[in-house]
Amino acid sequence: MYKALLITIFLCQAVFTFAQQNNTGTPVLEVFSACGYIGIPQNGKVQFYSWNYNELKNDHSWMLSGEFLIPVGTVALAGNERKFIILFKDSIVFYEMNNEEDRGLQWNRYRAYTFDSTQRITPKNWIRNAYSTECDFIYLDGNLEKGYAYDDNRWVNINELVYKNAKPLPPLVGCGDYKYIFDFQTSGIAVARVTKDAVTFCLPSTFSLLMLKKYMKAEELNNYVREMESRTFILPAGTESVFIYQWETIATVNKQGIDFFIYSKKNGKWEKQNYMTLLFK
Repeated sequence: MYKALLITIFLCQAVFTFAQQNNTGTPVLEVFSACGYIGIPQNGKVQFYSWNYNELKNDHSWMLSGEFLIPVGTVALAGNERKFIILFKDSIVFYEMNNEEDRGLQWNRYRAYTFDSTQRITPKNWIRNAYSTECDFIYLDGNLEKGYAYDDNRWVNINELVYKNAKPLPPLVGCGDYKYIFDFQTSGIAVARVTKDAVTFCLPSTFSLLMLKKYMKAEELNNYVREMESRTFILPAGTESVFIYQWETIATVNKQGIDFFIYSKKNGKWEKQNYMTLLFK
């Protein structure tokens, strides 16, 4: 089981990925992506929108797919292709998706982890690990990644498992206080840092680096890192938060709604996908 757990942690190719901008100061519930849906927290609930074919318009458009009442005490939200996660001050709770024909999108609670007195997990140090669809979570304690995963009916200390026979490797790129991780180009695990002006990409995840160095040649890994650094995304004026929607699509949130951008290799720049814009109601 441990071998399978490590493979899941390091090498899972995420179909739907997410990320959230760091909350500075009072926690704010940001728009996020879960299971390919867009989750918009407002008025005490999350409204989920999906990108579906509209027979009346004969094209694709955003459709309301379900709602979720936000529990009292929620600090931050996240998700991916299988799970919806709620961070509380003293615990983290996992929900799984159940899309019923007559009731729409539903999320059922299936697991929870209560923090001990030595753990301090906030939106600032919680790493949203979208590449894993398992019941797990990762956070930063200083510069060290730590985390837990539910395996064989118990919570496993991931960092003790990963570093049992190897010391953490220093990041290839000094990414600073990066805030989320996502799978880039389906060729490895990249990380990204959100600042007030841009999203910058690098490859410093100490959890992933051990495995990447084992299966990637040094030249290939170095080329990969340079490619990451060349794709800085400058935040458009008025951007309030950022998340990753499906693969390499960056979504920016402003007062009017959500805009989507995809990197064009041909043109060497991020291009706005006007047809995907989701306006707030």
